[in-house]
Amino acid sequence: MTDHNEQPKFNVGLNIGGSQTRIVVGHANLDSSDLLSGFSQHGGYAFSDEENSSSGRHSNRSFHIFAAAQAPHNGIRRGTIVDLESISQSIQEAVDEVERQSGLELSSARVGFASTNAICENFTESIALKSTEVRATDRDKLLGLAKAHTLQSGFEQLATLTGHYIVDGRPGIVNPVGMYGNSLGALYHRIAAPEAELQNIIRAVNQAGLHVETVGFESLAAAESVLDSDERDMGSVCINFGAHLTHVVVYSSGTPIFSKDFPFGAHHITKDIAIGLRTTQTEAERIKRDFAHAYFNAQDAHEAFTVQTAEHLGGNRQFTRGQLMHIVEPRVREIFGFIQSELKRLKVTQFITKSVVLTGGGSLMPGLCWIAEDIFGISARVGYPLNLTGVTEGLRSPLCTTSVGLLSPLFDSAEEETPSAWKMPQGGLVAWARSVWDRLKEPNEI
Repeated sequence: MTDHNEQPKFNVGLNIGGSQTRIVVGHANLDSSDLLSGFSQHGGYAFSDEENSSSGRHSNRSFHIFAAAQAPHNGIRRGTIVDLESISQSIQEAVDEVERQSGLELSSARVGFASTNAICENFTESIALKSTEVRATDRDKLLGLAKAHTLQSGFEQLATLTGHYIVDGRPGIVNPVGMYGNSLGALYHRIAAPEAELQNIIRAVNQAGLHVETVGFESLAAAESVLDSDERDMGSVCINFGAHLTHVVVYSSGTPIFSKDFPFGAHHITKDIAIGLRTTQTEAERIKRDFAHAYFNAQDAHEAFTVQTAEHLGGNRQFTRGQLMHIVEPRVREIFGFIQSELKRLKVTQFITKSVVLTGGGSLMPGLCWIAEDIFGISARVGYPLNLTGVTEGLRSPLCTTSVGLLSPLFDSAEEETPSAWKMPQGGLVAWARSVWDRLKEPNEI
């Protein structure tokens, strides 16, 4: 019989958005053939010696949810933390709610991180083999070199993801163990975060009484929950359209080859509407939500709506959806066009052959997929978390893709590899959190 006092195995995905903190408690379920079970942010694919076949490599996973909650905050402006206390309080409120829902006790979380200052780069490492057969120790040695790859001062490594292996100059190898060769190399995708920004996130979480298990880049987390196996394998771009930041990641052959946060988002559309209709940003947000369409539609162009103008102008005014479309569509085209140009400049577009997947709160605007298809030249869809089971109320939304995606094994972290600054020592949780925060507030001695 099962011990009812024993907590089930679970992970916690914590995402601090522009105005909401979202927490999801659950775990990822993988098919036995899904090799992503060994795909960790610290080492990439961890294949066993028997796994020489690529069959089943990208089979879909599902996410079983025990509880989820969200809480508002005022701690972020334009993608930058401005109030740690507000964020910590919202985390505490969300934690209290999921603990009430599930009866589980939360002590740690996988935390989403986003920054336009993050460094995302591809590089290769190679070694000469001591024998003519690639061994698991050779692969591990190569990974060690990759993780020790020179990092810019002031940055901390978030992830080093293995793309594919290269044996004697032959690329595209999934698992090199057992193959004949004289040299072994690999392509890696690394993400590094500015230490100051990362520490601010950690402080906010610590102050709320949680241990940071690992930190995951938001673009990767969103992609993990919305891209299906074909999209990851055949080449797709996931655009997480947030309020102030747009998170972009490109997958090809099952692994990320590009990731970046851009300093614009759906709020820029809100500002354009406020200026164009001469109203407040609060009213503009309502208009965007209720009437905006990203792609000009002549059928609805003459439909009228009322706008409460700015106070100093007085009264209300009538506008048509056609007038609104002429404000919204140019900005959407500018945003998607800029992303496409950047991907083209970096020669990444050639790998995007399957689809564009739009997610995040900004993706809820009708017509975005049409413009994305027009600009990128491939099919586009809105991304929702795939294959959810359990307590899913409110989670089947583009707004929740990052918090759900943090449950993915991509963000599994071996305890010994977790940076010491993120670890929680033995002792009471509340006492520990208070002591950590007290130390963080102490001025540095020179």
